[in-house]
Amino acid sequence: MASRAVSSVIRTSAKVPVVLSSRSQSATAAKVNVGDRYGRSLLEQPPTQISSLPSGLRVASENTGTETVTIGFWIDAGSRVENDSNNGMAHFFEHMAFKGTKHRSQTDLAVEVENMGAQLNAYTSREQTVFYCCSLREHMPKVVNMLSDIIQHPLVTKRDVDTERDVIIRESQEIDNMMDEVTFDYLHAVAYEGTPLEQTILGSIHNIKTLKREQLIDFVESHYRAQHMVLAAAGGIDHDAFVDIAKNYWDNGCKLSGARSLAQPPRGRFVGNEKRLVNNVMQLAHIALAVEGTSWTDPDFFALKVANVLMGEWNRMEVSPKAPLAQALSKRDGCHTYTSPLTCYADTGLWGTYYTCDPSGVEHTALCVLDEWKRLCQHVTEEEVRKAVHTVKAQFFANLDTSANICEEIGRQILIFGRRMPLVEVDSRLDAVNAEWVMDACSRRVLNKRPALVAIGPIDSLPSLDTLADRLKV
Repeated sequence: MASRAVSSVIRTSAKVPVVLSSRSQSATAAKVNVGDRYGRSLLEQPPTQISSLPSGLRVASENTGTETVTIGFWIDAGSRVENDSNNGMAHFFEHMAFKGTKHRSQTDLAVEVENMGAQLNAYTSREQTVFYCCSLREHMPKVVNMLSDIIQHPLVTKRDVDTERDVIIRESQEIDNMMDEVTFDYLHAVAYEGTPLEQTILGSIHNIKTLKREQLIDFVESHYRAQHMVLAAAGGIDHDAFVDIAKNYWDNGCKLSGARSLAQPPRGRFVGNEKRLVNNVMQLAHIALAVEGTSWTDPDFFALKVANVLMGEWNRMEVSPKAPLAQALSKRDGCHTYTSPLTCYADTGLWGTYYTCDPSGVEHTALCVLDEWKRLCQHVTEEEVRKAVHTVKAQFFANLDTSANICEEIGRQILIFGRRMPLVEVDSRLDAVNAEWVMDACSRRVLNKRPALVAIGPIDSLPSLDTLADRLKV
């Protein structure tokens, strides 16, 4: 089996779009009640300050007044900018980044982080690569220096590359045993067949084994350009001082200044296709159904996020299920769990349902899922939408309880949209979502559409994709 990476499924509502529809324009103009504690807290959000350096690097920060700070580089380069021959490159470099630089050995880097009492981390997704560090606010200059050195002057040796191959192969093998991740990677493969979004993040075992040091260096110098990065910070941070420090390493003459000369990756093209892997030895079937959802900038993002909450999630240990789908599935044996993942990219997205079940529940659960999709297109009440909106708000604001999460939102949103959406605007946009909007957004994506399907395990009783698609016809 080809190697796979942890899927980029978004499990919170903390990623928000910028494009305004007519509905969201009116929402933005809505007044916040400053007489209550909730309204005041929205208006008291510290501003996100943004500066652009001559090199093209955007520097953004939010001063929350804490004694700690999270600082990181958000880079517009994930597996989506790769091709068949170099798929896995971004993730491989993520591993290599902490092996040392031209100015710091691996040991020096580890000691420096330890002496600061800091935490240094990185991750790769299909669209982005991120390097970030959490530390005391007084160490901001050291952290900016260290992160800049890691990105601009990585010490990529042949020995380290060969050593890291085995580490990544073991990581790939571990992920191959995580059936939810396997299912979602296959879902991308069938939903975006023929486009870079079908690729996994780790890349194939063949690529991992044959990748060369020179390819890694070329990938970084080609894709890690300042104009395609955001240096973000949240916590106890002075923006002017932050920018002054960044200028020391990211002026117009720095190694990675300017924009990349490579063409943009092709747009995501959703395909209603399927993959079935029958394995009657497995006790449970793992099945994912999805239609094309929204991009980050789609005006329907918030409406579809509310619909996502209305779908809910459930496991058989739950005593009193609340979502209509959960109530239907709890009335008979078969389904064990289901979730409703929402995945967004720059120009497309996936909206669907992933469930596990006994062989006896394969068909019944699939039909119940599709019937609930269809209900969201035709019969949604204002009362359930209001409750779902409150849930989305709770998820969103709960996700902003640390400097790391705030920094994540700053980096991601500015990289994609060029700005950070104020909390009062997020709140107003959510308040604008009503039942009609939810049904309209779902109808355009569900009714008379052919979903993408992945099914693994004892799935002999699963109807054909054509039969399932017929269930969505009107």
